Amino acid sequence: MDKEEVVKEILARLEELRSERAKYEGAWSDAQELCAPYAYNWHDLDAVPVHPKRFTSEPCSYLDTLVSGLIGYSLSPSIKWFSLALQDEELMSLYGVKDWLEKTEQTLVAAFARSNLYSSAKPFVQDACVIGHGALFVGEDLGRGTLTFSHQNPNELYLDVGDNDAVDTVLREFQMTVRQIVKRFGIGSVSENIRLAYDEPRRRGERRTVVFAVYPREEYKTSSLFSRDFPYAAVYIDVQDKHILHESGFQEFPYAIYEFAKYTGRAYGDSVAQEALEDVEFLDITTDTTLKIAQLAAHPPMKVSASMRNVSIMPGAINELVRSGVLMKKSGFISYKVDPAAIDEAAEDFDALSLENQKKFLIELLDKNLLYVNKCDMDDAEFNISEADKAFTKSFYREA
Repeated sequence: MDKEEVVKEILARLEELRSERAKYEGAWSDAQELCAPYAYNWHDLDAVPVHPKRFTSEPCSYLDTLVSGLIGYSLSPSIKWFSLALQDEELMSLYGVKDWLEKTEQTLVAAFARSNLYSSAKPFVQDACVIGHGALFVGEDLGRGTLTFSHQNPNELYLDVGDNDAVDTVLREFQMTVRQIVKRFGIGSVSENIRLAYDEPRRRGERRTVVFAVYPREEYKTSSLFSRDFPYAAVYIDVQDKHILHESGFQEFPYAIYEFAKYTGRAYGDSVAQEALEDVEFLDITTDTTLKIAQLAAHPPMKVSASMRNVSIMPGAINELVRSGVLMKKSGFISYKVDPAAIDEAAEDFDALSLENQKKFLIELLDKNLLYVNKCDMDDAEFNISEADKAFTKSFYREA
């Protein structure tokens, strides 16, 4: 198969897997919003994971406890989490076999300690607990002589299963700058468009979409020393130019896929966060309601006179106080015998009076004849007479 056919087949496979994954993304987003410490964007590869806004952090704390427990009891440098043995019991009984296996175990323990396995374990297990699967790419650093474990962001991955119902295909869609592509694959392996962009320093930061496809080859040679003949193909593609950047292979599937609760025949499965989603939503809504009730209790709505329309009740607010005499003067209910100007002149003397004497003084200011409304004026909106009072007045005069 020529390179153009390889690119065409891989990109067509990517679209198929994209449609399949879309069936799960809604549930994954809900689980992330309510349980995960951060949420991935499933449609924008350049978007940075964000911290969801919610009313309680308890589910996130519970998730962290679960992840720490799983790692602590199954993948911790402080415990012996694996051991080596042979299936053939007769071979195990031969002299020196157990000693050799024990030394091999010690070598592996040292190799894992030198690698980044334990630092990559938490996001790997966390993804499985939230969306149902986590992925690590297992490689090696030949220069340092160590294993490498790279956590793969789930929004970049598209998975598929083989005949044995295990994941055997991973297509990773991600972004790299022109500078990163040239450094990784060499100027001789990139397309003409990338070469031109690299020749202009200001364009070296341009981001391009790359697909890394790992899948089983239909034809391979187990005894071959050439990576292109290995059982698993590994192809890097520049999507914009439909150009193969690099093609190689692996003797074994290079991804470690942790599936929390697998759906038979599917690449994706269930998770503890998705199983508890309804309860977590209820907890979030309950917390929201509790906070609203507390806010209402601390700052309840207030019924005040219309004269206080512009009064602020916020902490530290400054409001201008108007004396009762001034309000009475504006209302027009003071006696005609009182000089309105005298009210302002005697303001300080009024403030010096006790509350009881202030009340008596204000009562004396009133024109008692204005304490009632003429029947002919009761429909005047200025007096704000209630319908009940109007009905009573009419009944008093025996009107219908």
